[in-house]
Amino acid sequence: MVPQRPSPRQNLAVSREDTTSQAKLNNLQPATPTIRSVTDMNLISHPSRSARFFDKKKSGLFAKVDAGNRDPETLSMNPTPETRTSLYRNMTALTAINIKEKQHVNTLRQQLEQTKLEVTSLKQELDQVKTEARRYADEYKDAKRPHTPVIKSNQAKQDEQRKIEETHQVEILKWESKCQEMASNHKQLNRVLHRAQETERCLQRQLADGSDRTKALEATIADLRQELQVIARAKLTEDETMKIKAENESMRVKIVEMNRKIDDIQTKERDTRNTLSIKSMQFSQEKEALLREIAHAKDEFAALKASTTAEIDRLHHIINKDEEIKASLDSQIIDLTDKCIALDEAAAGLRKQLDFQSKLLDDKQLVVDQAKLAQSTAEFEVEKLSQSIGALEAGNAALRERLVMVSDVWSVCTTQDPTVLALQQGRRGNNEALAIVLDEKERLQGELDKAKDEITKLTLQIAKATSPAADVVSLQTQLASMLNKKNELLLIMDQLKADYSHLTTEHTALRIAFDELQLQCTALEEVAMDPAVIVLLKQAQLDLNDTVAKLVEAETSSETTFTCLKCLSIFVRPMTLTICGHTFCESCLQSARGGGIGYTCKECGEWSSTDGVFQNNALADLAARFVYRQQTLTSLTNVCQSLQDVFARPAIPVGR
Repeated sequence: MVPQRPSPRQNLAVSREDTTSQAKLNNLQPATPTIRSVTDMNLISHPSRSARFFDKKKSGLFAKVDAGNRDPETLSMNPTPETRTSLYRNMTALTAINIKEKQHVNTLRQQLEQTKLEVTSLKQELDQVKTEARRYADEYKDAKRPHTPVIKSNQAKQDEQRKIEETHQVEILKWESKCQEMASNHKQLNRVLHRAQETERCLQRQLADGSDRTKALEATIADLRQELQVIARAKLTEDETMKIKAENESMRVKIVEMNRKIDDIQTKERDTRNTLSIKSMQFSQEKEALLREIAHAKDEFAALKASTTAEIDRLHHIINKDEEIKASLDSQIIDLTDKCIALDEAAAGLRKQLDFQSKLLDDKQLVVDQAKLAQSTAEFEVEKLSQSIGALEAGNAALRERLVMVSDVWSVCTTQDPTVLALQQGRRGNNEALAIVLDEKERLQGELDKAKDEITKLTLQIAKATSPAADVVSLQTQLASMLNKKNELLLIMDQLKADYSHLTTEHTALRIAFDELQLQCTALEEVAMDPAVIVLLKQAQLDLNDTVAKLVEAETSSETTFTCLKCLSIFVRPMTLTICGHTFCESCLQSARGGGIGYTCKECGEWSSTDGVFQNNALADLAARFVYRQQTLTSLTNVCQSLQDVFARPAIPVGR
């Protein structure tokens, strides 16, 4: 069973490719052209329209330009203001049109480049599609080739093979439909490519036409600029001639005014020279007085500075001594304070020892009183015991006597009589009582010995207690001496403090005097170096320099009038020849005497007789005045130089 051709279906990849190709085709299609481009395309596609278009244009500005080019006489005519304004307006319009044409050409070039790039990309895609179509065709051919049948006994394998063949046929049909679609796309792309090439050719033609029109407009603009320059030059020449005439009139008036001013200035200059000569003399006198005052002020300042420096050195020496004394006093005060602190500590220790010893003495005195009381009680008891012992001894003696009597009776009565036994028992009881009494006696004797020992110990303690009292007395004497020394040191400290305060007041007074001296020095410096005074002096010095320079220049220019033509020195008794009018010194003229008769002029060679020479007293007087002026100017020049040196010298520093 042969399968039927299925309806062409596109998979997702093919649909995506178709959409991308369609988008590219839309991009390739030119956008809505501008009015200018549509007009140009219409002109290019219809030559008759373009001819009519250019004929219409020639009726406007181009007609005027062509008429101007054809008729050169119109260029030489003087244009009216309306013509100038229309010319400026036309030039502005042409410039704007030229700029717009250039912009349009640039956009067309960019579109052309973009179209070329897109055509190149479409060609590449077309090549890819062709290669894929060839590959699919090869696969289809390979699939259609006959294969050697393999006999299979299994029916399931045949069914499977049939299904595979059906699927292959379906795939082949799909690929055929896809190839047909690709062929149609290829044809469409070829059409788009031809259209793009035609568009490119149109754009190139438009570009060439635009460049030609641009060149024509540039040539027209150049001609108009030349015409405008000619007109501007003519206008400038007219304005300059009018201006020169007005300036000539004003210059004539100014020249007359300047001549009048020059006459006034010359009269003022003569007056000024006279006043300047007077002022120069006054300035020289004032300068000498100022120099004397400055020298006197400098001497006073130097003396004051020397005395100030000496006083400052003396003050510094005194201050250094005061500082040394202060340092020594501070060290002594520190030592004394340390000693006082040590003495206070020793006194406190001694007070503590005295308090302790006094407490010990009180305790010992109490013990001694108790011991004395115990001793008195012990003595009283001893007396009682001695009395009782005496009584016991008396009773013991009586008992001994009785014992002797009893022993005698015993020795006599040796019988066993009950009475004797009773007596014996009484004797035995007496012996026991005697033993008890003896024991009590021994005990009392021991207590007496103990009391004596205690009394001895107490006496020793009392002796020992009296010996520390002597130590306490010695310590008290030492403490009293230390307190006296401390009081002396405090007195010395007070004296040193008083001396230090006195020195401080003296130092303050000296410092005040030093400050006053510094203020005086500053005042002198301000007086000597006041900016206003310095400015005035500098201005006066500059004015004096200018005046002296002018006077020197004037005198130098007039020096030839008072100079002998032979010795080139100032005239000495000038003699004037009446024939030629030349003047020489008397000695120079005598040396030029020819043959002893008459005189020969060394300047012009004219001969004069002896009567043709006269002594020029007026010129001699003027020459003497000229010499005096030269000497005065020399002294003034020296004064100006000294003033310049004084002002150029650095300021005198004042010791602070």
